[in-house]
Amino acid sequence: MAPVKKKSTRSWEAMGLPGWCLEAVSSMGFTEPTPAQAAAIPLFLGNSDIVVEAPTGSGKSLSFLIPLVARILKRFGSKGATPIKRGHVVAVVLAPTRELAIQLHRVLLELIAFHPQTATILPYLQQRSKQQYGDDDDSGKKGKGKGGKKKVASGLSADGKRIAGEDDPDAPSPLANTRRPETAEAVIVPQLVISGATIKASGDLSTFLRQGTNILIGTPGRLAEMLSSQAVNSTTSFEALVLDEADRLLDLGFANDLRRILAFIPKQRRTFLCSASVNEAISELIKMNLRNPKRVVVRVQTLKQREAQNGKGTSETPVAPDIEEKKTPASLLNTYMVMPSSQKLPGLVQLLEQIEPRPQRTLVFMASCFSVMYFSAVVPSIMPEGYQVLALHGKLKPHVREVAYERFLSSTKPCILLTTDVASRGLDVPNVDLVINIDPPTDPKTFLHRCGRTGRAGRRGLAVTMLRPGREAEGYVPFLAVRKTPVELLGSAVPDLVGVLGALPANEEADGSADREAAAAITKAIRDQVKVDREIHLLSRRGFVSWARAFKEHQASSIFRPTDVDWIDLAHAWGLVQLPKMPELRTAGITDRSLGLEGEIDLKAIPFKDKTKEKARLEEMRAAELAAADRDMDAEAAERRAAQLEKRKRNSAWSGKADRDTVRGERRDKKRRKKDAERLAQMTPEERAEQERVNAMVEEIRRKNEAAAAAGDNEDEDGWGGISD
Repeated sequence: MAPVKKKSTRSWEAMGLPGWCLEAVSSMGFTEPTPAQAAAIPLFLGNSDIVVEAPTGSGKSLSFLIPLVARILKRFGSKGATPIKRGHVVAVVLAPTRELAIQLHRVLLELIAFHPQTATILPYLQQRSKQQYGDDDDSGKKGKGKGGKKKVASGLSADGKRIAGEDDPDAPSPLANTRRPETAEAVIVPQLVISGATIKASGDLSTFLRQGTNILIGTPGRLAEMLSSQAVNSTTSFEALVLDEADRLLDLGFANDLRRILAFIPKQRRTFLCSASVNEAISELIKMNLRNPKRVVVRVQTLKQREAQNGKGTSETPVAPDIEEKKTPASLLNTYMVMPSSQKLPGLVQLLEQIEPRPQRTLVFMASCFSVMYFSAVVPSIMPEGYQVLALHGKLKPHVREVAYERFLSSTKPCILLTTDVASRGLDVPNVDLVINIDPPTDPKTFLHRCGRTGRAGRRGLAVTMLRPGREAEGYVPFLAVRKTPVELLGSAVPDLVGVLGALPANEEADGSADREAAAAITKAIRDQVKVDREIHLLSRRGFVSWARAFKEHQASSIFRPTDVDWIDLAHAWGLVQLPKMPELRTAGITDRSLGLEGEIDLKAIPFKDKTKEKARLEEMRAAELAAADRDMDAEAAERRAAQLEKRKRNSAWSGKADRDTVRGERRDKKRRKKDAERLAQMTPEERAEQERVNAMVEEIRRKNEAAAAAGDNEDEDGWGGISD
């Protein structure tokens, strides 16, 4: 008799979800719920407030979206139930960032596309954030591209596929701006409401009324403004509030907006709060706004083999397992490398070349926005062939950030996204193969969120953190272990990568010359780009200063000390041609900022690659030179006037007539200089050159005349200029 296969106690069917929901999760590729989903979904369906504390990548988004939709359809879709009226909001989903709000909106659209009644009205919804939130083009016209047409975002879902109901993701639905028809059955009508967009709150309200929105997803500021409108009823039919990444909501200073939102919605509601960690502020929020919440805490435990006292165990003497608790997913391999600053980029290149199979999506985290700007300009030329490099940081305009995010999601070839902590939380980028921390985060809590961008939903991932030798490597590794985020040396964890720079400490001694040659080659390649484009040169200096500021703000200040940084080595790693003026350099005793390049590079001669900027720069330099020459001439003229005044004072008459003449002369000189300046400003560069030549001739003649006059005076004084007896 064949053995009976034991049915899993954790399954979607066991939760009592409707058939269309089961079909949706099956199409998304989820064969069974994650522990967070298995615990939270039944509780939320059972009329309980929920607090979910789970590691990143544990499927928290679906753990509240699925029961939220099921609750609403059950309440308003049952026989005899009152349908949802237009203008009534039944749920609000709060997210701390635009990117996370957009992601939640897309996942919800992908989910409800399997609900038959809702699928019929999807063409009437504005599903694309760019169509709904027009951006600025170079001409300054809002919401228009070339030819005056509206720009439309690609209709991609969270996994890079088209959203159900869209035939062409690049074409707007012809019904998107049409009033949604009434339906006899209950339907889910979500709307994305995010701040920082070019569309005004009145545009959001117009969309709300036209499509009959009943679920709002967005960021706190714009949501609070939306709920304050008299056209939005958020009390009569309200069902649930969701706070995603609640700790991040408070960290970013949204407490006031959150209080406003809570004032607009009823206290008799269901609340779902998600957070990767629960601190004191979150605990206070839970006490004030949740009623007897059920708490779901997901811990990651791995079996670590304990070594015997006299060596490793054998088959005859088995080793007892040791349970180790972690805050990162079990499928994530968290590692580190040890190398000087100048070898980080060579190590990155070798890592991308030697990992097999080649990583399709790679996240590279840096310390500051200007660091990302600079390296996104110089790194593409040194990356292995076939890699595409994109940039995402907080100083980009909202629509530019969204375009970069879309390109990273939909890229069909290996892609590297240089980013800051703006991409460390909330974003569920599918199939991220590799995460690299060029700079460890200033906030230790952000470390696990960065690394958690890979190894999500049970998929294996690799995270690598680059540390400098000395206090940084010796202190940060045990510091992470105490925080239940252990890291292993890359070469030990992945034997196939032992040849990568910094993968093993022995590499630094064994192949020191080769390592230095690789670092020097990359430094030269970057400097070659800096020499031909002044914009990159200026960006390198600004990025270097911003990196130093971020480094000083490390919360683990006992480990990351500016006095331990080798600033010269770091400058070579960045490919700088000159160190900027910084107090840290004075503290380190560095007085020569030339980096040994004095005489090789003329900093003033570095041109802008942009011809318009270069022309403006040359004109500014010419104007500065002319202004300096004018100042010199004015100084000489002032000296002459002072001498004349002194002479006149000695010979002045009692009537004061000479003083009046002096005042009139000064006025005439002032008017003349003003007219000369106006005339000079209207001249072309050729006319200016000719004028300078004439002025030089006049000045030379004046000097000769003055010299001749002085010689004549001397002759008279000596008695040689008169007639003798």
